[in-house]
Amino acid sequence: MKTLARQIKGASSRRAMFRWLIVGAVGAALLWRSRAPQVVAFIAAAALRRRLGDTASSLRAMRRAALNSFAPATLVSVRKPNRAALITYHPEYNSFNPELIDRALAKAAELNVGRLRTDVRWSYLMPDGAHVNPDSLAWYRGFLARAQAHGFRNLVVLSTPPACIMRQQVSARLEAWGMFVKNVAAELGPYCQDYQLMNEPNGPVYGFFPRFVAPRAIEMGAAFIKAHEPGAEISINIAVDIWGWRRYLTDLLSRSGSAVDVIGLDHYPGTWTIGRQNRWRDVYEIGECINSATTGSVWFKRQLAVMETGFTTNSWFRGSRAQSGYFAKLTGVAADL
Repeated sequence: MKTLARQIKGASSRRAMFRWLIVGAVGAALLWRSRAPQVVAFIAAAALRRRLGDTASSLRAMRRAALNSFAPATLVSVRKPNRAALITYHPEYNSFNPELIDRALAKAAELNVGRLRTDVRWSYLMPDGAHVNPDSLAWYRGFLARAQAHGFRNLVVLSTPPACIMRQQVSARLEAWGMFVKNVAAELGPYCQDYQLMNEPNGPVYGFFPRFVAPRAIEMGAAFIKAHEPGAEISINIAVDIWGWRRYLTDLLSRSGSAVDVIGLDHYPGTWTIGRQNRWRDVYEIGECINSATTGSVWFKRQLAVMETGFTTNSWFRGSRAQSGYFAKLTGVAADL
């Protein structure tokens, strides 16, 4: 009897262990499908990158590229680009190499995209936070002129402060920000048509002003830019995949007056969105707020842009078939907005 009892108890323990293994496997799969591990890993890696920085190596690469220079900007594009379409390009991914960058710009032009969204990084242009680096300035002038020669309207993102700025008090940081924006407008104004002030200021990775200061920074930056170029469009971009983003956006618009012309939304359903994978409803609702806005509304006379989006295929949950579905949905979204 004792032997039989032990056998029954052992079988019961194995069944319980097997059930817990199944529950654990299902739970892990659901957690991975929700994107939570990927989002946490991205935030940790991005924060580490920001802390360590790559300013010195990037400045050396820019200096070499500036000395090599771009080919004379004699290309005159005869294409009729779609001004509503925008592509984001980070030239550091090509190690600032003029030849590789020129090829990338040519490929982007083949897509008939009208706007090029790229960075003018604070840490590159003014690495000490106070003085313009002449090599960086020369490189940016050459690159942005080359983009114009390919027929692009340049939208430059002003962000990525140097580490020394992040160690300053908020008031000093705000003053330094104003100096950075003034230098960009004065030195690079002929090569820039539109400006995005900061990158995802509501996010934990890229934001560098507290919530109550960001509207003032945007208002200040817009004033400096429009003093040089009254026709420039001023954009912001908000990370839609972060909780509380609509409250943050509404508060930012109400406290920055009429500084913002274009409300950009960064939305990566199926990539950074935790939970439901395909939720464009919020984007539609913001579009409706803008379309129906009357005088006095924070949405009045704003434009809407999906500034960043995409779909990562890095597991069997998210393969090429899921990506095809994403692009089909995105085409419909673009047509409706």
